This record gives sequence, C-alpha cells and structure tokens, in this order.
Amino acid sequence: MEYDQVLIYDRDEMYLYRLLNFIQSNKVSKVRVSVFSNMKKMKSYIGENDIKIVIAEEQAREALEELEDLRIIYICEDLESESDGNIYRYKSAEYFIKRARELLNIEESVIRKDEYEIKMAGIYSPIGRVYKTTFALSMAQYLAMEKKVLYLNFETYSGFNYYVGEKRRGDLCDFIYYYRNLKENLLQKFNEIKDTFNNVDYIYPARLYMDITQVKPEEWLEILDIISSWNIYDALIMDLSDNVSGLWDIMRRCTKVYTLIRDDGVARSKLKQYEDILSEAGYEDVLKKSGNVNVPGTKLRDVAPEEIIYTDIGEIAKKIAKEDLS
Repeated sequence: MEYDQVLIYDRDEMYLYRLLNFIQSNKVSKVRVSVFSNMKKMKSYIGENDIKIVIAEEQAREALEELEDLRIIYICEDLESESDGNIYRYKSAEYFIKRARELLNIEESVIRKDEYEIKMAGIYSPIGRVYKTTFALSMAQYLAMEKKVLYLNFETYSGFNYYVGEKRRGDLCDFIYYYRNLKENLLQKFNEIKDTFNNVDYIYPARLYMDITQVKPEEWLEILDIISSWNIYDALIMDLSDNVSGLWDIMRRCTKVYTLIRDDGVARSKLKQYEDILSEAGYEDVLKKSGNVNVPGTKLRDVAPEEIIYTDIGEIAKKIAKEDLS
C-alpha cells in the first residue's frame, strides 16, 4: 500500500525533534512526515486530511482506538515488543526511520519532513508611540485562550519588565547563542528559558538590542523554520522593530503583517515613505499581506498588565485576531 503522509505522535518533544533533525537530511518529496506532541491537535489534523498511517507512543493506544481506517505502529518501550510490528524507542533516529521504512515498505528515497501550519503575525510601525507591544500582547492573549501561542519581542527598548517583572530565565540573546552553538539541543534550551504570561509563551526580549542587530537575515529565517518544525505552536506573534536585520524578509515569511499608524499628517507621510521603499525594493508581496491599523490618538490609561487586553487597543487587537488568525 502507498502512503502520501505519515504522522508521528509522541509527548516527548526532544525525541520528536531528534527525529525531525534526521528527516531533514533526506532530500525527497513523495511521503510527507508530520510530527505532533499534542493529541488533540493531531486528531484535528487527521479529521481534516486523508491520513492512513500513524506512528505513536504506546501510551496512546486508548486515545487512538476510536480512530477508524488507520494503521497504527507503536513506539514500544520493550525491545521484545518490536517483533509485533512496532518500533523500539531506545535506538537512534536513523534506526527509527529504517524500521519505519521496513514496516511500511517505503523506499529510502521517498521521505521528507512536513511542518504543521503555524500562523505568523508581524506587528510593526514606521511611526512610533502607537502602543505596538500592547497591541501585540493583546492579540497573543486573545489567541492563547484557545491556541498555543509564542510571543517574540524584537524592540530596541521593550520595557517588558512592566508586563512580567524583572525576573527572567533567559532572554532572546541566550536563545540566539543556543541556536548557534547547541542547535541539536535547541528545543530543550528553549524550554529552559521560555516563560508564560497569561497563557502566552514568550522569551524575554534582549536587554542589549545591539546583540540582536548582529543576527543575520538567514539566521532569523532558519529560526522561524525551526520553531515551525517543532509543531508546538498554532501562532507566533512577533513584535518587530527596525533594528532587526532582514526585517522585510521576516515580514515576507509572516501570514499577516499589521502596520500600526495614526491619522495625522506626519504619520501619513512616514507611512507613505515606508510603503514606497518596500515597493521599490521588490517587497510588494509584503504590502499585499499587510493591514494598516489606525490607533486612537488618546493616551492609553495605566492598567494592570493582565488587563491590557481590555483597553481600546486591546479590543482592536482582539477583533483583528478573531477575523484573521483564529
């Protein structure tokens, strides 16, 4: 029997990431491999796609029994159980793929990695003082009511301690260091430094913005690919700024870009200059996926960080998130 797509389910995200790293080295295109660490997300994906085969941890037997017309291969803890048509967990990623090929009768040259779709939203303004972080965090919090959301802040001076305090487990500079030097353990390191604010996962912004200005455009794009490949998050909200090298390429990778503006002469002039330069540089596609968000001119009242979602800016962000990203 031929398979167009194979799903792999395991709650151990590091185990899945090691498999993904190995599969990425296979330059083929016939059989897609998607990985999941969330059972609800995988079941939803199966319901929307013609899936015939799932490879899953053996602890998932009961949860998978209700699914019909599926061939299920289990990742077993006991070597003797492998003879029942399963795959033994405690061997290399190379062995895992070899064993899966044998069980499914898939040729070596027909496997590639496939990512679960993640919606990426870029929040940007060429103007300044438009409550961009309030907007971005409100959007993230709204989506996090039902989805798994990651928030990244690239601002020069984020003032992020206002929202979450001074305590931090690491910051964006640490993540970049791990990406460059410990890529094979990046997911583990990510989990060590990420934190959560109102159900939104985040990495604390860089304290010294000069550090992230040194990150090359291709590095940022690979980082986005890696985060997507984890299949952990439904949405990535990026609070962007001009100090990011390759800013427009990051925007190009986004599902949607939200440009925050004000309705006054100077703001309109800045917006036009920004849009003209984008067009001249060949980024018309970024303009097409961009939406201008007119921010009220009134001063934002001081509220508790967890209540920003209920401000005027927060209400605008929620409405847009519901329409575009839910």
